[in-house]
Amino acid sequence: MSLDDGNKNIGTLVEELKQLFGLQKRYVTLVFIEKLAVLLSAMVLFLIILCFALMGIFYLLTALHLGLSPVVGEVTSALILAGVVLICILLTIRFKDTLIKRPILRFVARLLLTTPSK
Repeated sequence: MSLDDGNKNIGTLVEELKQLFGLQKRYVTLVFIEKLAVLLSAMVLFLIILCFALMGIFYLLTALHLGLSPVVGEVTSALILAGVVLICILLTIRFKDTLIKRPILRFVARLLLTTPSK
């Protein structure tokens, strides 16, 4: 094997490595974009569900207030419902790790740490 053949082989190897690294960079970019799209769509879905849930809770509380008002009076009915909402808020704050943090961390970790299937 002559010196020119060795230089050609090294040149070919360098070009192949450049092409490989370029393809790897593009692959990593595409995987990142895919995972970002999944994450953003999950956030949008969560916000939509949250809006509908809040509207439902508002109508439910209004109906309960109207139903309790003739029985215990308007002010007492409002205070009872405010107490129930306050207890729900306090329970949510108390169990925020279990209800909010852990599921979000599990979702994001599963999303970012799994290798995509080829």
